[in-house]
Amino acid sequence: MKNAYFRRIIFLVIAILFIYSAYWLFISVQFKTQIKNNLDNMNSSYSNISISGYPYRMSALINDLMLSKFENNFLSNINFHDVRIDMNPFQIDTLYVRSNQVEGSDIANSSESLFDFKNLQGKIVLNEGIVMKLLLISDYLDLNYNEYKVGTINQLLMRIDLDDQSVYKIDFSGIANDFLNSYIGKTKVSINGEISSITYNGSLQVDIIENENQNKLFSAPLTVNNGKVSLLFMPLLDLRDLSFF
Repeated sequence: MKNAYFRRIIFLVIAILFIYSAYWLFISVQFKTQIKNNLDNMNSSYSNISISGYPYRMSALINDLMLSKFENNFLSNINFHDVRIDMNPFQIDTLYVRSNQVEGSDIANSSESLFDFKNLQGKIVLNEGIVMKLLLISDYLDLNYNEYKVGTINQLLMRIDLDDQSVYKIDFSGIANDFLNSYIGKTKVSINGEISSITYNGSLQVDIIENENQNKLFSAPLTVNNGKVSLLFMPLLDLRDLSFF
């Protein structure tokens, strides 16, 4: 009697493992296909996509990823030094993304780096394929513009939330060192505002505050018109070139 009961338990465990393995394999194929389709629609190139992580998670590794052909932007390309995307097989609407380094090059001089992220990590929450929440953190961001060093930002945190009015609420903060070469020391850089996910119009506010005494050193609006972001009439980028928007 005990042997029969024990055999039933063994059979049940094997059946559960078989069903879960089949489910994991099915979801992993869908996961890889979705990543590949999205990248193919983003003017990207990469050497390989591999899936691992069984049985606890799904982990996609994208090697030598590069985004290019930004028609409305001054960006030449964005290079990712390998990207890993993790997902819980039972929570497929939440993705965890990380890359050791992400570099963006100037279209006028592809050898010059516009920005350089180190240890970039992110969390993306989806709803029927639409990004509802995006959280990004990074240890280090180096910014340059037309061969001019803007500054280095540490402790970078950016959060983007889509509300029920189809408006993205954006909150960016970081600690900068010797920002714009106009202030020697640490400053807090913040960007806050809203952008419509339908019209690509909105406004953001940039503030640079002295970290020690909380004195405001710089403040200016960023205008967003049909996806084009400008600072004091100087064009910066076009959001339509970014897959997120």
